[in-house]
Amino acid sequence: GGAEAVPRLRSKNLDISFGAWVPAFLAHSSGAFKMHAVAPAFDSAEGTHVVLVPKDSPIKTAKDLAGKKIGINVKHNLGSLLMQARLQPQGVTLDDEQNFVAIPFPQMEAALKSKSVDAVQAVEPFHTQLVKSLGARKVLELSEADTANFPIAGYFSTDEWAKQNPKTLAAFQRAVGKAQALLTDKALIAQTVPKFTQIKPDVAGTLHYGQYPATLSTASLKRVSDLMVKYKYIDSPIDVNSI
Repeated sequence: GGAEAVPRLRSKNLDISFGAWVPAFLAHSSGAFKMHAVAPAFDSAEGTHVVLVPKDSPIKTAKDLAGKKIGINVKHNLGSLLMQARLQPQGVTLDDEQNFVAIPFPQMEAALKSKSVDAVQAVEPFHTQLVKSLGARKVLELSEADTANFPIAGYFSTDEWAKQNPKTLAAFQRAVGKAQALLTDKALIAQTVPKFTQIKPDVAGTLHYGQYPATLSTASLKRVSDLMVKYKYIDSPIDVNSI
């Protein structure tokens, strides 16, 4: 998990970590470590990040989520930021402590069944799984408007490691760039996913896949920083050029 990445990078037990930009920026902004953005990994698309409710739920629209309990994998992080960015323009503000309940993604199905929460913020493959197993309904798309094709995750290291290992850094970036370019072929993704996960081939072909940029751009990272400032996740913008 992302919480483990920063101390392992600082202690040099890791050279590079994969993770969401939001927790990495939170750690960088707090002074926990000085990060270096190494390479992009994943941008959202329709269906990759959604809010789901049980099929018999009285919640019909995004505005009906006001005051409700929503299962989310980590509080005050990527998922909650995306939700605030989509809901606040519609007049709905959720409280990170009162409205969000921390639930690991694999346990969200049980939480919806037991009605311990009113809704869950799901990602793939759990989005597709919940629709198939429970008939869950989507009430909020999180890759839309300000968060459409949002930069979700990437690879990062400490600034110190990046400066000390320029050749390794460049080689890693070339390798990732080649891999990301292959991922423009959605059929190839669907064929590959079952080889490395427990997702069955017939399910892999029905999942919602995002975008896989081949190169890292300061414009993408600035989008993350700007949204975090707007919704008060950090006090001041990240200097994306410096990382």
